[in-house]
Amino acid sequence: MKYKNFIRRVLAFALTLAIAGAIGSAAVAESNLKTGEANDIEAILSQMTTQQKLTQLMMPSLVNYCPTDLRWNQVAPENLVTITELPDDIAAFVSEYGFGGVLLNGNTCSDSVQAARLINQLQTANAQSGNVGQLLMGLDQEGGIISRLSSATRTPGNMALAATGDVECARRVGALLGEELTTVGFHIDMAPVVDVTNDPRNPVINLRAFSDDAEVVSRFAEAMIDGLHQSGSAVCVKHFPGHGNTSTDSHTGFPRIDATLEELERCELIPFARCVEAGTDCVMTAHIQYPNIERETYTSISTGEQVYLPATLSRTILTGILREKLGFEGVIITDAMEMAAIVDNFDPLDTVRLAIHAGVDLILVPMDTYTRGGLNAFRRYIADVTAMAERGEISMDCIDAAVRRVLKLKQKLGLLTSYDSSGFEARIRAVNETVCSAEHLETAWEIAKKAATLIKNDGEVLPLDRAGERTVIFIPRDSLRLSVQEAMDRLLAEGKLAAGASVEVFSYEHVGRAAMLSAAERADNVLILSRLYSVSALHPGSGSACADIEALIDAMHRRGGRAAVLSCYLPYDAARFPAADAILLCYGAGTVSENPKLLQYGMASMPNIPAAVYVAFDRGSGPTAKLPVTIPSLDENYAYSSRIMFLRGFGLSYTKQS
Repeated sequence: MKYKNFIRRVLAFALTLAIAGAIGSAAVAESNLKTGEANDIEAILSQMTTQQKLTQLMMPSLVNYCPTDLRWNQVAPENLVTITELPDDIAAFVSEYGFGGVLLNGNTCSDSVQAARLINQLQTANAQSGNVGQLLMGLDQEGGIISRLSSATRTPGNMALAATGDVECARRVGALLGEELTTVGFHIDMAPVVDVTNDPRNPVINLRAFSDDAEVVSRFAEAMIDGLHQSGSAVCVKHFPGHGNTSTDSHTGFPRIDATLEELERCELIPFARCVEAGTDCVMTAHIQYPNIERETYTSISTGEQVYLPATLSRTILTGILREKLGFEGVIITDAMEMAAIVDNFDPLDTVRLAIHAGVDLILVPMDTYTRGGLNAFRRYIADVTAMAERGEISMDCIDAAVRRVLKLKQKLGLLTSYDSSGFEARIRAVNETVCSAEHLETAWEIAKKAATLIKNDGEVLPLDRAGERTVIFIPRDSLRLSVQEAMDRLLAEGKLAAGASVEVFSYEHVGRAAMLSAAERADNVLILSRLYSVSALHPGSGSACADIEALIDAMHRRGGRAAVLSCYLPYDAARFPAADAILLCYGAGTVSENPKLLQYGMASMPNIPAAVYVAFDRGSGPTAKLPVTIPSLDENYAYSSRIMFLRGFGLSYTKQS
C-alpha cells in the first residue's frame, strides 16, 4: 500500500496531460472553469474573475458549526456541533466560492473513515458550481503532539525522531504519515516543523522541533520531506523564518525576535534553505515581528501602538529573503490568520492586502466558519477584498502570480480535473486497510523505543530487572494507565519481567503528597512520570507536582530505595530533579485513552510513554538515543540559566556512557 496512492496520482497526471494535448486550448475556451481539463494554467487564469482568483488564494478551516447568526465567540460551547457531516450551509458556501482548499481540524477528523466521507462531501460540493479543479485538502499531521487525524497511527514527534540519531526514522515516519493522509483524501501535510528550538522557554514549538541545532533540524527535515513525497503527499515546512527563538506563542500574543538577517542566516534560515533544495512544496509563515529586518510599522487596532509587520505580512521577508535569497518558487501559506498576533493588531482587509503584496499565495483561515453569522461575514469579506482589488488597492500582478503558483501545485497533484467520486467506496476500503495498520503501529513502536534517552543512571538503577523487587510507577493522570499497561503487557508476553518482581501503578492526579509517600512505602523502586508543559510549572509556587516528586525522591533515598524519573514532555524538566537516581526522556505525553472512540483502532496510547516504560525494564532494548537539545540548569528562581546540565549529543546506555 505504501506507494499505491503515489502511483495512482502519477498515472492520473499522465493521463490528464495526454487529454490536454488532444483537446487543445480551443476546448479550454469552450469549457467553463469547472474542469480545467487541459491543465493549461494560463488559459484557466484568463477565464477567472477577480473574485474567483482571490478565493483561490483562501483556505478556510472547518472545526465546529452552529447555525445561528452569532459570531463563534458568542456561542455557548454546548451549541457548537463538531462537523462530521457537511452542514448544508457550509456545503452551499463551498459550492458558491471556489476556494483554493480547506484545512480540516482534529475535531473533524476523530475517525478516518468519517474524515474521508467529509472530504468527499466537500469535493462534491465544490465540483457542483464550476469551480477551478478540486479543493486542496490540508491537515496538520506533524506526528507527536500535533496529530490532527487523531484516529491515525500516532508516531513519535520530531524531537523523538532526532533523539534516535537515525534520519531513516524520519523518512519512515514521513512515508507512514503521508500514506495514511493521502489514502483518506488529504493532499498536503502542514509539516514538518523546521524551527530551531533555541529558547527552552518556547511555549508552542518545543517538542515539535527536531533540535536546537540547525544542522540536525536540516538533516531530519530533509528525510521527512522525502518520506512524505514518496507517499504522494505535498509538504509544507513551517514557520518561516523561524518560531523557535521566542517565549511568546503567536496564538495568544505577538512575538518579537530581535535577530538580524545575518544572525538568522547562521541558524534559523539554514533548515529552510535546505528544505527548499529538498523540494518542499510549500512554506508556512510565522506571525512574528523581526524589527531588525522588517522596519515598516502598523498602528495596532487594539492598542493604538505601532507594531512591526510580522513575517506573514512582510515583503522584505517573504519575497526578499524566501523567494529571492533562498530561491523558493513554490506556494507560501500563512499561518492561521485567526491567531491573536494578527486579529488583535491588524484590520482583516489590510491583512489580505499586505499578505498578497508580501508574496503570500494561500491565506489560511482568513475568517471563521463556525456559525451562519460567520459565513455571512466571510461573504462580506470576500466582496470587500474583491472590491479592493478592482479599485487597484491590491496588485493584480501579485494576485495573478499567486494564483499561478496555487494552480501549479494543484496541477502537480492532479487536482485541476473535476472531482470524480465514483471510486469513493474503494477509498473507504483502503482507509480501513491502511490507517492504523498493524505494520504502521509496530513501526511507531520501534521508533519510540529507539528514541528513549537515558541521561542519568547512578548506581545502574535502570533497567528495573532485578528479581523479587517491588516497583511503583507514578503517573500524573489516570488516563495514562493504559499507556503503562501496554508496556507491562508487552514485557509479560515477551518474558521480560524479572522473576518475582511486582509492579503497581499509582496515579497522583488529584491526590496529595501524603498519599504518594504512602504508596511508595514498601517499594524498592519508584518510576515517576513527569508531564510538565511549560517553564512556569518548574516553580514550586506553580501548583505543579514538582515539589511532591522531589519529596518522593528524598523519601525513597532516606530508606535506601531508588527513584527514577521519566520526563514525558518538556525534556528541560530533567533539570528540576537532580536528586533522581535515573532520568529517562521520551518526548511525548499523549494518550488516546482520553478519547475512547479511538480504542477501536487497537492502539492503547501514543507510543512514547509505553515504549519508554518498556525500555526502563528491558536491558535488551538499549537505550542508544542521544539528546537532540542542550538542557540548561535552573537558577535559584527556577528559571533556565546559562549553565549547562546536559549537553546536546549526550546519552547513556545500560552498560557504559556513550
